[in-house]
Order: sequence, then structure tokens, then C-alpha cells
Amino acid sequence: MNSILQQFLQIPQVISFFSNETHFQECSIVNPTQCFQCQFTKFIIETQKNQSNHVVKPRMLKQVIGQNFRDFDNAKQQGEYRGYFV
Repeated sequence: MNSILQQFLQIPQVISFFSNETHFQECSIVNPTQCFQCQFTKFIIETQKNQSNHVVKPRMLKQVIGQNFRDFDNAKQQGEYRGYFV
């Protein structure tokens, strides 16, 4: 998952789209911990704030992905190729 997230962080369009915090006000999901867009937006914003050596751990993002894709609902190492099919 780490390698896939790093690749997404290199795509300017992804950064631009998910840096917009308006989704938080518009989200229709009652529990934001279950919303992929909320969690991915938080991850992108956090990584953009912390360009230094601070490590961002996307635990909530992994949890919301794991709710829908069982390959990611555990602590096992996943191949990069697996994430592309999510």
C-alpha cells in the first residue's frame, strides 16, 4: 500500500483534487471513518503539510479500504500489483 500511495503523491491532479477540503462539508456518509474520500483527503492534506521527515501513517485510510477489500483488512504485506486492482 505504501508504494501505491507514494505513486499517487506524485500525480499533480490527484494532489489538486484531494487537497480541496470541501468534501468534508459535503460528505453524505454519517461516519467519516467509513468514507474513502474523507480519509484519502486527510492523508493528502497531512502529507502536504508535513513535507519534512514526519511520517504520516494512513491507518484510517487502510481501515476504510479494508472494509471493502478483504486483502487489505489485515497486517500482511501486500504486493504493489494487488493495490492497483482495488
